[in-house]
Amino acid sequence: MDMILKKNVGNHKKRIALFWPMNPSKNLHPDYFFGPSLTMAFLSKVLEEAGFEVTVIDSSLVVHHEELVSKPSRTLEKLLSITENTKPDILGIGSWTYTLLFTSEFTRLFKARNPDVPIIMGGYEATFIPEDILNLLPHIDYLVRGEGEYTLLELCQALSSNKEGFGKIKGISYRNEEGKIVHTPDRPLIENLDELPLVDFDNFISLPKEISVPTLFSRGCPFNCSFCSMHNMWKHQRFNSPDYIIKQIKHFQKKYNILEFRNVTDNFITNKVWAIKTVRAIHATYPNWSIGTSGRIDMISRDLFSVLKKNNVNNIYLGVESIIPESLLFFKKTNDPIQYIKRIPISYRILDELGIEPHSSFIIGAPNENKDDMIKLKEIVIKLKEKYEKVDCSSIIIYPGTGLWNKLQNGEINIYKFEEGNIQRPFGDKYNLSSVFWFAPDAYAIENNNMSNEEHKRFLSIIIAELKQKIGR
Repeated sequence: MDMILKKNVGNHKKRIALFWPMNPSKNLHPDYFFGPSLTMAFLSKVLEEAGFEVTVIDSSLVVHHEELVSKPSRTLEKLLSITENTKPDILGIGSWTYTLLFTSEFTRLFKARNPDVPIIMGGYEATFIPEDILNLLPHIDYLVRGEGEYTLLELCQALSSNKEGFGKIKGISYRNEEGKIVHTPDRPLIENLDELPLVDFDNFISLPKEISVPTLFSRGCPFNCSFCSMHNMWKHQRFNSPDYIIKQIKHFQKKYNILEFRNVTDNFITNKVWAIKTVRAIHATYPNWSIGTSGRIDMISRDLFSVLKKNNVNNIYLGVESIIPESLLFFKKTNDPIQYIKRIPISYRILDELGIEPHSSFIIGAPNENKDDMIKLKEIVIKLKEKYEKVDCSSIIIYPGTGLWNKLQNGEINIYKFEEGNIQRPFGDKYNLSSVFWFAPDAYAIENNNMSNEEHKRFLSIIIAELKQKIGR
């Protein structure tokens, strides 16, 4: 830890620009959250406390989403100019699947205009397919894999002091002097999340006078659903203490005019003891707040949710996923799908009786599903929508780092091009998206065991269109 806390030295305080890209998809989910990025806030604060001068360019705060969709090249140039005006010695950029095309073009142009500035990229793809990223994007110099705060700090310290020996920094991938890609050992996770500093958005440019603030009270998930990369990214679940959470909320309130706090914690109710302590602490401090949570349909019990309701938990995001037994097994949602399905109406009844509003999420498109299965799932989703405000149903998508990704690599499942239009993304013409499908994974579907690709595409398209008309999502 001594190296982590060591102040930056040199002729001047090193300037680091952290860039957070925006999702360029035309049809974003209605609940899509636009900044400020909590990820960038943590990275920024750790770097700042070590003596770096940090500027965060969260693109969602600088340009409107419509600008990026309608005028991508002009918007890209605007964001490049803003970033270059900070005169960074190092550029760090976060990226995830749907921003990869933008990130690739942004970093390519930035490197062409600023060849001496090292570019560091982090995120899911940097973590799970580092070899592919470095081979495909030669203008990226370093990748930070996994949990990034201390890895990024050590890398920036090494770059700022012109030290060699990057191989000693855990959790990075890079090319050595011979051009060979090197992956250092993974960095251990931060076991005590309370050791991280309280964060703020002081280093963000164009921060609005009033902001909606995301709050994240834990990292990781104990479950390993095949469509999700959360478990492989963060391994086991770790929790902030209620004391830390209250301090962080109060810290935000002292600094900013807050429109709302949005709880983005995954599986909030996994640890029941912690969940109860946390909502009690928030309710005791802010008795008029309505608290949102998240969890699984098979984790709902009357005992737990009676306590949560008494502490102003009024809504929950529920990953139900399916009512088809074979699909639930394929998703690795449960080992006992029959019992899981029996729990669904019981859980909704508990929530109804307590007055807790569910936001339910489903997935369609598992390879085992026949036409009757898909119609049955569609009808359940539409029926729920008639009763509740928020219900989602999306086709299954394969992301790097998931169990489905591993199945695809091992030849256990196959994909086909599902929707031509989704491949025509901003800057997509610069890459062969048929061979690099993970740049636009929602443009592909998993081949069905019961239908030809043509028949499956036609039928699934009809189902999705009906769902969109009925539930609007």
